[in-house]
Amino acid sequence: MFSYSMPKVSSSWGRRHLCGLFKGKGKDFGSSKIDLEVFSRLVNTRRSAKEFLPEKAVEDSVLEKILCLTQRAPSSFNIQPFKVVLVKDKLVKKDLAYCMTDTNIKKVLDAPISVVFASDLQPGKQIPRIMELEKENGMPENVIDGRRFGASVFAAGGNDAERSLMRTLFSTVSNITQMPTINSAEGWAFKNTMLAVQIFLLGCHASGLATAPMEGFDSRRIRKCLNIPDRYEVPVVVSVGYEPEEKSSDSRETARLPFEEVFCLDSFDFPAYRKES
Repeated sequence: MFSYSMPKVSSSWGRRHLCGLFKGKGKDFGSSKIDLEVFSRLVNTRRSAKEFLPEKAVEDSVLEKILCLTQRAPSSFNIQPFKVVLVKDKLVKKDLAYCMTDTNIKKVLDAPISVVFASDLQPGKQIPRIMELEKENGMPENVIDGRRFGASVFAAGGNDAERSLMRTLFSTVSNITQMPTINSAEGWAFKNTMLAVQIFLLGCHASGLATAPMEGFDSRRIRKCLNIPDRYEVPVVVSVGYEPEEKSSDSRETARLPFEEVFCLDSFDFPAYRKES
């Protein structure tokens, strides 16, 4: 269904540097070695868009490649506890826009596409399907059994009351031996979904697309608008498209906390300092 030719990139940097990345020029992809400079530029130049050009569409072929990359995101026991709704129809976009708040309304109205990530709060229902796929993919039966057990602990803990009971039990036993920490169903699903969201954002940027990840919305209204079952919750909506030229040329980096206020060495109370300026 999909072809993997070089994606279109709008910036001169993207065309020049991503060419080497995608063609593997001088890189050993078998051992996962890529140019760190390319990745650094990708991360450091990505930012959230404030406006979109309503008349400039996103090519389906480009979007499909990004979505395929998004599917490669890691997830606990490979459960992949999320679904993604792509909103392109003008009437649906209008309905979605009025589930948003403040300036996010205009972003959804103007962007050619908005992507709604929905996290599965009952991911245990997905375990049999995933294990069957792993079997078809050649995974040994004993490994599948181990994954099935692990997934049943983390992903199939039932409702929040049952998960709370499991957390209490595990916390008690951890006084004797190490036990896994059990998150709430929402917390577990959200953290796995956001791994995919990050790849989606970087994939869009590498393809010359602007993105605006948003959390200002009414999740209940979104679920109703897009017919999303109650079993799912929405952690983020990402509008995708092209910025006006004067906006896309703004290369200023947003402020970040000092390195040592974020990173610690060996202990939470011992700051890690950069060795280079």
